[in-house]
Amino acid sequence: MKKRLMNNLELKLASLGLAIVVWLLVVYLNDPIVSRTFDNIPVEVTNGTYVESMNKTYQLEEGHDVVNVTVKGNRSVVDPLTADRITAVADMTQIVDIKSDPIMVPVQASCIGIASNNVTTNPGNIEITLEEMESKDFVITPTPGDTKPARGYEVGTTPQVTPEKMTITGPVSIINKIGRVAAPIDVTGISKDQDMQSTIEIYDKNDEKLTDNQMSYLKFGTDKIVDVHVTLYKVLTEVPVTLEYTGRVRKGYQVASITMTPNTISLVGSDAALEQFQKDGGVLTIPSDAIDASGESSDFETSVDIAQYLPENLRLAADANSTVLVMTSILPLDSKAFDVPTAAITQTSLSADRGVVFTTNKIQVRVKGTEKILESMTSDDIKASINLSNVEVGTYDMPVTITLPEGCELVEDVTVNIQVVDKTLITSNG
Repeated sequence: MKKRLMNNLELKLASLGLAIVVWLLVVYLNDPIVSRTFDNIPVEVTNGTYVESMNKTYQLEEGHDVVNVTVKGNRSVVDPLTADRITAVADMTQIVDIKSDPIMVPVQASCIGIASNNVTTNPGNIEITLEEMESKDFVITPTPGDTKPARGYEVGTTPQVTPEKMTITGPVSIINKIGRVAAPIDVTGISKDQDMQSTIEIYDKNDEKLTDNQMSYLKFGTDKIVDVHVTLYKVLTEVPVTLEYTGRVRKGYQVASITMTPNTISLVGSDAALEQFQKDGGVLTIPSDAIDASGESSDFETSVDIAQYLPENLRLAADANSTVLVMTSILPLDSKAFDVPTAAITQTSLSADRGVVFTTNKIQVRVKGTEKILESMTSDDIKASINLSNVEVGTYDMPVTITLPEGCELVEDVTVNIQVVDKTLITSNG
């Protein structure tokens, strides 16, 4: 019996087949074949020179630059996979039909550790756009942005960039969008001329920075890192301004004063230019034709653009407004204006639980009198008071009672702006 079993070939083969089936069943149950999909795998383009040889360039349609990749294999192999082991490639030489609309390119995916026939993409083709290629030269503009040198300095002449311009090649649609090529620099805290490097940035005509996707389609004639030389100028502050006027005021009136807001300016220039300005007197003069007082009988304001009157090789400080406000004060003949401190104003009939805050530190009192009296008179000779009876908490323009020396009269009424506050609240909050 034993001998027959050992010599029975059919039984042996059946046993072997059963063993294989059992082994396959065990393997399948313990390590089955599974599929796994990886979403949004970036598509890498190869052989782009094939398109460029036709003097064209390509762009992947927005939203068509990624595909989903499905891999199939044993669970023990598939489960540990990560997206960085998967590559999706669009070979430009495999364009289905260059004259078709849309133009489609097959995508071939591969995954480390997985046979190529077990890797599929969805979609299997991506859509591209072909455009004419264009090259254009752009001037590179250095931009310090919001950064500022050390106190008392400003960036002088436009920083020098090397190279001064750059040739950019790419799709016509992107090239035509370019508004400027910037070289950002950081001048924070510097106090002397410096050489620095900058990586260029490209902005469209709406001054929006080009996206990484748009930048990927551009080629540059030189390295994107450029050299920038920064020259610093000194700032001269508290520069006085002299003001003159032209024209005759109305009969019986005079120009009492001309004042400017702000009353001084800050100038910027090279050491040589600032030195020459100070040798010439260090004062900026606004010519008389900027202010015309012809026929005036009351105060008037004039906006003056002082930039046009600056000496050669000097400019206004960066934070200065070139337009200043000039106030021309007109008074009747034989009259004079005096500034009286608001602290000298007497307050009468103020409730004990109230306090007064003046919103200005002085008032102007215009007085008419003989030349002799006005010449000897000072603001101390003027007495000012306000009546605060029955005044509640709030903000008011209060009439001011003015008492003048004998022989003088008030040209016009005077008011002062005040804030009346509750002192009990101030005390409790303090």
